[in-house]
Amino acid sequence: MPSDQSPCTLTLSGFFESSYLPLRMIAGSPRSVEEYRSAVRILTQYFSRTLLDAGTPARPPRLADLTDELLAGAMAWQIRRGRSRATANKLYRTIKSIWRFARRRKLIDSAPDIDPLDEFLAEPLTWTLDDYQKILRQADGLRGSVCDLPAHLFWRALILV
Repeated sequence: MPSDQSPCTLTLSGFFESSYLPLRMIAGSPRSVEEYRSAVRILTQYFSRTLLDAGTPARPPRLADLTDELLAGAMAWQIRRGRSRATANKLYRTIKSIWRFARRRKLIDSAPDIDPLDEFLAEPLTWTLDDYQKILRQADGLRGSVCDLPAHLFWRALILV
């Protein structure tokens, strides 16, 4: 981090590019780096909109601007924009990681103290017991062979596995 910058002037984006990226993402894939940059852009968009809504000129968030309310608001904004809870939680994890690193570097005193959103996982679609029985009956009626094995035995074994 340049020595003339403090948490009051160093932007989140600037900190990410100058410190987090070279020190924490040494072997990071280009995709991971872009996901982090995207999260910083999303938080920046939300922060700028919040300032404009309050009648204040827009500017990028600084390290000193990081608050639980800011992060929670950005997550809620993601949901309102039609993004999934998983997407909002990705934003949460990414920003939280950068924020905690800034704290470890003693650039800010606060640490994030919010939880991720609950994610509701859909029940997986699987065959029922009745479906398996129907499939096995079909397999039992097969004729021919698969690799020198009777087809009905090969398919029955495969389905049961």
